Amino acid sequence: MHLSPELRWMWMKDNHGQLASMTPDQRKAFRDQFRAQFAAMSPAEKQKTIDRLQAEWNALPPAEQQKFEQKLAERRGGGSDGGQYGPPPGQGGYPGQYGPPPGQGGPQGPYQGPPQGPYQGPPPGQGGPGPDGQ
Repeated sequence: MHLSPELRWMWMKDNHGQLASMTPDQRKAFRDQFRAQFAAMSPAEKQKTIDRLQAEWNALPPAEQQKFEQKLAERRGGGSDGGQYGPPPGQGGYPGQYGPPPGQGGPQGPYQGPPQGPYQGPPPGQGGPGPDGQ
């Protein structure tokens, strides 16, 4: 049994007074201690803790719940900015994907794979000996 992000947030909110004055290492130890205590609880105790946190979550104003859920979505890459990768939808690129449609290639044309044949060395002017060892 695990706590949802909303219930973890409620637990952090309940313990904000203690956590605020702690160093990051102390906060980590406090969270680890809670995880260990939660893991050691009986199923009935876990359910009681979850029910208490869920009741606290349900008692929050809808605007505060929505604000948290929006932050969570942005953190997970589900925000309206398109997340961490690629352009936002409808702003450049190809619709619905982050590469060219199959077979159309990009600016250099379709990918032809690695060059075939013996190694020819680096391109001219980029250092290293050429194919004749010079």
